[in-house]
Amino acid sequence: MAIGKMQADSPSRQQCEQHNELLIKPAEESTSELAATLNERIQELAQRSQELQERNDELEEEKHELEKEKNRFAKKAWNLEISLRNKREHGTWRSRCVTRGSNFGVSDLQDALQAKKEELQEALDSRADHRQAETVLREEFGSLRRRLREQDASLSQATTESNEKVREASEREGLLKETVKQLEKRLQDQNKLIRDQQASFSNVTAQSNERARDANVKQALHK
Repeated sequence: MAIGKMQADSPSRQQCEQHNELLIKPAEESTSELAATLNERIQELAQRSQELQERNDELEEEKHELEKEKNRFAKKAWNLEISLRNKREHGTWRSRCVTRGSNFGVSDLQDALQAKKEELQEALDSRADHRQAETVLREEFGSLRRRLREQDASLSQATTESNEKVREASEREGLLKETVKQLEKRLQDQNKLIRDQQASFSNVTAQSNERARDANVKQALHK
């Protein structure tokens, strides 16, 4: 009865496997799900980062084009001012601005110069807008990079914690296996002891029966 109770109380291999299923497998599944979610988010952030970089490159190219346009407008404005100054110095401007419909009078030069200045100002304003947009994009890109680093740190911490849980579960599994092994050894020893005791009892019984039979034979002979 004691042996049967011990066998009933001792953890079986099936219980050990169930224990492993309850501890190790959920930890591995949780780690896999977390890693998959974070990898998906990292890919999204990387794609967004690439889009921002492409947009930044486009803005950089537009900035160079605006710089060229600015220089071109500035050169035209400078040439107009020089032309106007030269005409004033040579006294030719008076004869060319007698009528309002002159081909290239002072008023025309001033209007052209003003138009070029306005174009240049628009270009500068547009460039400022692009710079502002570029700044916003850079800030957003920096924010995304920080979030990506945070995601990486979170994934690393989660992986470390999961590995620690798996290690602890493995240690418990090893202890359970060792306990089962010891209990099986004790059970084998007890079974051997019982067999030895049964053999000894059978031997004693046989000897006792033999002596009783001999005694009966002797008693019968004396009669």
